[in-house]
Amino acid sequence: MASSLMTNPLPPSSFVFSTGAAFGNHYTTKEVLEALIKQQQENDSFDVDFASRVLDKCGFDFHSFALPLDHIFRRFSREEYLKLRREQLVGLAEQACRTAIDRWGGDGRDITHLFWGTMTGALDSPTIDVQLVKKLGLNMDVERTSIEGMGCLTGFRLLNLARQVSLSDPKAR
Repeated sequence: MASSLMTNPLPPSSFVFSTGAAFGNHYTTKEVLEALIKQQQENDSFDVDFASRVLDKCGFDFHSFALPLDHIFRRFSREEYLKLRREQLVGLAEQACRTAIDRWGGDGRDITHLFWGTMTGALDSPTIDVQLVKKLGLNMDVERTSIEGMGCLTGFRLLNLARQVSLSDPKAR
């Protein structure tokens, strides 16, 4: 007897063609701790032991920052911060997109959907997805989705959205 439970298999032509990611400079936990200690050397209330325990317990071998090591703990004015975010995020986003397009091997003008995101907020207008369409030479009618501020879940959310689009439209790129 056939099972009454049916699965809905993916149509053979529905899939995400490619993804891309880009990261800033990579530093070891030891390098990050040393930079923090150096930056805090004039701060009598700074607890080196606590900072060491926190960084050690994070469990990461490397940390990615879009800054040189000697700037990762310095204070920025709001204007400096926004300028840095604009410059760094657009560059990293463009690098990730170019990686994805190269992996796919297709023509950027055939792209119908652009999903872009960052763990933190970009704080910029026009949003980075608009800038990417221009920088990558995509058609101006490409459907754009920008997800920001969802932390580590940003990538999962973007992949889920791309999956939903690919399932609903096998011609989507």
